[in-house]
Parts: sequence; structure tokens; C-alpha cells
Amino acid sequence: MKTKTILGMLIAFFLAAGMASCSDNDEEEVKEVLPLIFEKTMYETSLIRIYNIPILSGNGSYSIKVENPEVLDADPFLHEGNEIGYIQLMSKRKGVTALTVTDNVSGETAKLTVTVTDGYMTFPVQRSNHPALDEHVWIYLINNDARECYFMQGDDRDEYATSTILFRGTYQFSAEKAREKSKYYLTLVYASDENGKFTDAAIAPMQHKFDISGSDSELFKIIPNYLPVNWGVPENASSDVKVAPRLDMSHVYTLNMKEVGTEYEVILTLSSRSIPEGVLK
Repeated sequence: MKTKTILGMLIAFFLAAGMASCSDNDEEEVKEVLPLIFEKTMYETSLIRIYNIPILSGNGSYSIKVENPEVLDADPFLHEGNEIGYIQLMSKRKGVTALTVTDNVSGETAKLTVTVTDGYMTFPVQRSNHPALDEHVWIYLINNDARECYFMQGDDRDEYATSTILFRGTYQFSAEKAREKSKYYLTLVYASDENGKFTDAAIAPMQHKFDISGSDSELFKIIPNYLPVNWGVPENASSDVKVAPRLDMSHVYTLNMKEVGTEYEVILTLSSRSIPEGVLK
């Protein structure tokens, strides 16, 4: 009887030791320390935009020091299914600042440089019979004093695809009070021939005025929050026009443009796509 008891105790001991060993091994695997890796060291974002910097490798716990906190705020974030995490940037004003990211597990640091540019809105052309603004053109309207406009040739509809600058121009939003219903316009100014095609920049820029009254009504509330526009129309001067609702990028915001005095029509949609880095200064 005593022999069986002792044998049972020995078996229990070795089983417990084996389980502890497995537990230790599992714990060692979980605590594997990963290097801190980013895709690059220089990034670009813009005003009125939240930008996420992905972390390619890391241990899920980070501290961030912003060299110039007047330019932007930066915070680390984790979300379900991503244990490595990312850094969220919230821009405050134009400028350049350095970020020092420290992995709290490994102690490793990485220094990043972030440039904050002017804000802008992005509109890819979806359908068109216009000789210049065809289905491969992306229009970027910049919020700066010059009211610059960039027409770019997109490689495809991929949000992260690069683009080639076709032409530069300027833009102007306006509204006109009508008897029954106010009219809204977007005027694009660029060098063009008599048919509206892009042409040599040495030619004096021409105005192309588009009636945008048939666009998604929400855009008339959203645009003034991102671009320099004051519709100046009494029935639309209420507070709900000045404060845009939260942007829902799952919703398709359509900008319908009909060029005044022509048969040209262009349909665009609002996109979250970023302008290629280095275009804005």
C-alpha cells in the first residue's frame, strides 16, 4: 500500500514538473521581444486630417515624444487583431517636427520626421464627357491663400497608388441667389484651348465655371470645413451649414458638375486618398 502511495506521488510530481516546464516554454514564446521597425523615417500629413503611421514590428507598448507639439499630437494605438499597433497623428498647424518613438518592452527607439502641409480635398472623376477631366483624373483642391488646384493622372483606383501631375490651376467656389433655388458653382482656372483641353502653361489660364447645385447636399455642409468658401446665401447661413457632420467615408459623396455654356458634365466623388508626398510644401 505504501509502495503504491509513493509511486503515485512520484508520478504526480513528474507530471507537475512537466506541466510547469511547458508553461515556462509557452511564456517564453509569448514574451519574445520583437525589433522596432517602421516602413520609413519620413512621413507627411495635412491639416484637418488624422493620419496613421503603421508599425511593422514592435511589442505593443510605446512612448512618443513630439519635438514640436505645436505642429501635431501623436499617440500610440492598438486595435483588435493588431497587437503591434500604430501611431495616430493629429495635425495642428503647418510645419515639420521629429517624433521619437520608444518601445517600452525592448527599450529600442526610432526617430521619425513628419511634415504637416496645407489641408485639401480629393475628388476622383468617375464619369465624364469633358475633354480634360476624364475618368483617370484626380482633382486636389488645396486650402491655401492661392487656392491651388492640382489635376493628377491616377495609375488606378488604388487609394495608395502614385499619381502624376498633369496640370496646376486655381479654383473658386461661389453661390448665386436665384428666385426659386440658389445656384452653387465651382470655377476651375487652368491653361486650356477653346475646347477646354489642358494645353501649354504659357497660354493665359481660362476660367471653366461648373454648376454644382445637383451635388450631394451634405457636401455643401462639409466643404466649408475644409476649404475657403462662404456660400453667402441666406437660407444656408444657419449653424448646421457651418459645422459639418462627421465624415462617413462608407457614404459616397457625389459632386455633380455641369460646365456653364457647354454640354460637358463631370461626376466626381469625395475620396480620403492622400496627395502624393512632396507635392505640397
